[in-house]
Amino acid sequence: MTKRYAINWSIWIGIVVGVYAILYTFSPLYQYGCMPCTFVALPLFFLSGAKKSEFADFCTSACMGVVWGLIFLWGIGALINHGWIEAFANAANIFFWTAVLCAFHFIVNAKTPVFSKVPMMFGGISSTFMLGGENWWVIMITLCCGVLLAFLCQCGTLLLDESGCWKLPSKTNKS
Repeated sequence: MTKRYAINWSIWIGIVVGVYAILYTFSPLYQYGCMPCTFVALPLFFLSGAKKSEFADFCTSACMGVVWGLIFLWGIGALINHGWIEAFANAANIFFWTAVLCAFHFIVNAKTPVFSKVPMMFGGISSTFMLGGENWWVIMITLCCGVLLAFLCQCGTLLLDESGCWKLPSKTNKS
């Protein structure tokens, strides 16, 4: 990647992320305080190559991660309500549910194009933890918006030639 390419792609990414921030801020979702979830999902999808064919899998995996996060929080709360010390309740639940999540999704779901992105699930779990499980549906929507944002950032490469000069996209480019 040339310096020009890096600079121009960075400009594209900045514009796309800035427009997203404006749109999200004016959307009804903003009031729930979940916008940081966007920036959990964005790097997970973006760094994986932002393949159009994996878009749906990343979104479903993000949503499944929120479900897992709610299960983790439920388990932690249940043990605390049974008198466990919080640190041990956290450790026991995180150990148990992480093992179940990984075993299930690595083994059972490894060959399906849905719910197979375990790193994205952990993004969903961390977002759910970050927000205490409140407004889980907004977390899901925002994580999927983060995946979309990453994909749009990746699409900026279609507007650059190999040296990093701006160009119109051609039909031979593939994302």
